[in-house]
Amino acid sequence: MCTFLYSFLKLTPDHWCSVPELINFSHGEQQRFIRPVLSINNSLSALESCFMFDVDYKKVARELRLPQINETKNKFKLKSCDNGWIYDRTHYWDSAIMQVIVIYHNQIKVYFCL
Repeated sequence: MCTFLYSFLKLTPDHWCSVPELINFSHGEQQRFIRPVLSINNSLSALESCFMFDVDYKKVARELRLPQINETKNKFKLKSCDNGWIYDRTHYWDSAIMQVIVIYHNQIKVYFCL
């Protein structure tokens, strides 16, 4: 029973920061404008789930593009999600993770069935 419960609670669908200005955009468009690429190693990368570009999203929605990158730094500043998350519900309509407020920066972890 404990293993089954752990498996259910562990289901974490793909997710990204919610940006109210882009709420009517498709999930693909939202991800393109919101999610930075996280480099894991030289050959592996993933999309970031807990951070987003620190840009003016009203301007992004108007112009349909991210602003020009600061040439001297060659990358965007990032910030934590401040409006919750959008969950990809392709594989799961709901899970325990979607119902819990996940606090990444304080490293709060709840362990079940230890």
